[in-house]
Amino acid sequence: MTIGGEAVAAAGTFGVVNPATGEVAERAPDATREQLDAAMDAAHAARAGWRADEQA
Repeated sequence: MTIGGEAVAAAGTFGVVNPATGEVAERAPDATREQLDAAMDAAHAARAGWRADEQA
């Protein structure tokens, strides 16, 4: 997975189930609480740049 533009290894993955078929359609990274916090911090920091682009 990518957090703040950096590749970060997840401890594992979990299945994302297609509700129409009940089958695992994809695998997603199983992030730790710390990784989730880092992702939120990175998104918040990037928001200022995104907002500036929207107003241009």
